[in-house]
Amino acid sequence: MNTQTIVASVLAISLLAVSSCRREGASDPAAGVRISTSVLKSDVGGEAWIIGEVEAPHDGGAVESYGICWSELEAPVVAGNARRFVPQAGQSGTLRLLQSLDVARDGLVPGRIYWVRGFIEKGGKVSYGASQKFSVTEPAVQTGIEVFEIPLVFHVLYTAENDRIQNPTTLVFFQSVALLNKMFGNNFTAAGSSVSVHFSLAAGGPDGEWLPEAGIHRVRNLLGMQSVDPSEFLDMPLDNRLDSVFWDPNRYANVWLLTSSRKNLSGMSVFPYVPVAHPLEWLEADDYYLVNPPDALHGIVLNNASFRDDDNKMTLVHEFGHLFGLFHVFNYWEDCRDTDGCDDTPTYDRNVYESDPLRWMYERMRCDGTVFMSDNIMDYWFTYETTFTPQQCARMEHVLRYGLLTPRSPERSKAILDNFTGEVPDRAPIRRIHVDSSLFLK
Repeated sequence: MNTQTIVASVLAISLLAVSSCRREGASDPAAGVRISTSVLKSDVGGEAWIIGEVEAPHDGGAVESYGICWSELEAPVVAGNARRFVPQAGQSGTLRLLQSLDVARDGLVPGRIYWVRGFIEKGGKVSYGASQKFSVTEPAVQTGIEVFEIPLVFHVLYTAENDRIQNPTTLVFFQSVALLNKMFGNNFTAAGSSVSVHFSLAAGGPDGEWLPEAGIHRVRNLLGMQSVDPSEFLDMPLDNRLDSVFWDPNRYANVWLLTSSRKNLSGMSVFPYVPVAHPLEWLEADDYYLVNPPDALHGIVLNNASFRDDDNKMTLVHEFGHLFGLFHVFNYWEDCRDTDGCDDTPTYDRNVYESDPLRWMYERMRCDGTVFMSDNIMDYWFTYETTFTPQQCARMEHVLRYGLLTPRSPERSKAILDNFTGEVPDRAPIRRIHVDSSLFLK
């Protein structure tokens, strides 16, 4: 199928900074209100970003709303184009925003100059930050390429508001999604694939409302403990508490960021399921989830210690490989059997490597005794982590096209159901989880 994908967006990110504010209907700035914005240029055609910070004292619900407004005038106002959000009960500190402005949805004209600024409504008055101008280039058009859209939501489970490991800044998540698109885009293109994968921070939640921070869902003290074993977290029974941080996996890729009690664990993924009509080697083929909702958490868990500002976020790329049906490129068996279903990934004995990783570093010994440099994303510890092979890309394409509990368009879901002629099992299939460790987390 040939499709054309038009991408043109502006992302407004609000973080913490200090600048002068102007108050609509008042001659003096609002006390304690701090707002600033700046513009970042994108290397990708058709999109740009506004990054800024908004903060105001939150005293007993005095902040009525906050958000962004934009227009072709240098001083946009909330009476024009604006998105408003109401603080949650008990919310304090920085009121973060991450919003996308789209050419088709918001009527932006490529090449035209626009202005954007943040605002806060408090005590019946509106305080504005300084205006910043931006523009978008012509939308990027892809022809002959089928695009798989993956809306992503990070559920940030934290206990300490100001701990930047537990509760990272908005920019960290944005950079992580940019890295996902870079790594998947480069490798699918290099494999000569006729499909591409586009990750995006989900603009809206399950209720259909805009998220104040696109793709970021921060929840404090959900688990009632400082840390948790990720395996135990994934095995927790679904209830009203967990339902709030588990969004429909057929619409969203769920990623949970938490403090792991297993310090050397970097990430963990649940493997996908495929329907019986579309099997894939090494994956569970079962039709239960064709019509039944999930009865357990399905997604990726990240140890927040491996998701720091100075980390390269490749753990997330690796875990998405698992979520889309990839296995590690090594094994722990002496017969050196292939365990990932891909002939173009050299297999090596992980026991040999782990016996002295500082000796082997980036080198691996194949089963035939020859040595090669590790660059595959589905390897880990010392590795260049730059490559998905063509057969790995083909496996992921299969899961993206047919996988159950995998984000897909309503049209793809309907097509799978329309072609289903079998009987649905009366019980859920076996769930398989992959655990990844780090040599550097202690």
